[in-house]
Amino acid sequence: YREHKKFHRLKSGRYIQLDESALTGLSQIVDGLALTEMELRTGRVSVPKYRAMYLDKVMRANEGLPFSRDNGFKSLVKNMKAVEDSEFAVPPSLAGVLRNYQKTGFRWLKTMEQYGFGGILADDMGLGKTLQVITLLLDARQNGNTLPSLVVCPTSLVFNWESELHRFAPELTVLVVTGDAAARAELLRLANAYDVVITSYDMLKRDIEHYAGKKFRYHVLDEAQYIKNHN
Repeated sequence: YREHKKFHRLKSGRYIQLDESALTGLSQIVDGLALTEMELRTGRVSVPKYRAMYLDKVMRANEGLPFSRDNGFKSLVKNMKAVEDSEFAVPPSLAGVLRNYQKTGFRWLKTMEQYGFGGILADDMGLGKTLQVITLLLDARQNGNTLPSLVVCPTSLVFNWESELHRFAPELTVLVVTGDAAARAELLRLANAYDVVITSYDMLKRDIEHYAGKKFRYHVLDEAQYIKNHN
């Protein structure tokens, strides 16, 4: 098919026609998901859940490729496409503070969490990404979450995060990891007693041994280009 031949001869001697649109769709999926020949030969392939949106798009664009979707798949795609209509309620104390697009951003974050996804909140500068994340943190607390969340940001933004948390969600307890090495180690020993732990990228690298074994509800990476690399 990829050699653009019109026919292929089977071992039985029969020929099959290769210009069917279904093969176009199948080829696109194989390439898009980087499937191996061995995976195809087994007749059963497992892919990460986040590829559901890609699969739905490709299959809808190739009418000749038969497919069926179970209720879980349909629900995932539907909810991802209709974030604005989701039933996630904004915490009452912030319902009158957030603009409509920020409420949509919060609901998008909740949808990502519902399906076990991470995500990049990529609003432009000045549109309130910090506030949307604070809304997420507050919602978790009000719904019974007892794990701390970790915010990692550039050093220049550490105290800005603390200030914004106190301003918009004063009921959240906040731990800022500062001081010398001994002081930071002692603070991190108490991390589970707080709702939000704030540190910088530099401090995280220095203190990484003290995070071993700790669990956080959310990992928030502010100015995430700081962790970009060739991978």
